[in-house]
Amino acid sequence: MDDGRGKTRSSTFTSTSASTFSSALEKYRCEYRQINAGNVPDCLALETSWCNLRHCDMDPGLAAEQRAIAACFENWEQFSLIGGAVVVEGRIEAFAIGERLNSTTAVVHFEKANPELRGMYQLINQWFSRNELSEYAYVNREQDPGIEGLRKAKESYHPRHMVRKFTVRP
Repeated sequence: MDDGRGKTRSSTFTSTSASTFSSALEKYRCEYRQINAGNVPDCLALETSWCNLRHCDMDPGLAAEQRAIAACFENWEQFSLIGGAVVVEGRIEAFAIGERLNSTTAVVHFEKANPELRGMYQLINQWFSRNELSEYAYVNREQDPGIEGLRKAKESYHPRHMVRKFTVRP
């Protein structure tokens, strides 16, 4: 749902995302954990692995995102962030970072998952929302930088409103 400013609640799934979510639970022994200072290094390891697969060093946007995620983790105790992770066989395979925007809205800044484990993105989205964001009426999932797959994923949660995107060029 949305309040007109792009803040969406992410609580419903299409049949495709629900089946992907279910297959992750059937295929892997998954558990949810809050992110804390003790498991931040494991989250950073997943981010590094993800970036190696995606060649973040070759993409300025991904490189900037990697630096932002590292800064969040390096300052975890100082920032008022909310985090959750999916653990499979003792290893963090997905994480999400967000924060409280106001009394009714939370913002999800980052979600990362091992792309080799089908359903991890759907799982971290669902579990993070359920475990950490359930007190909020709205969840702002931020922008999708024009990446078609991210836009489709957002649409699969049936948002009440999405902000139209424009590109301004000189």
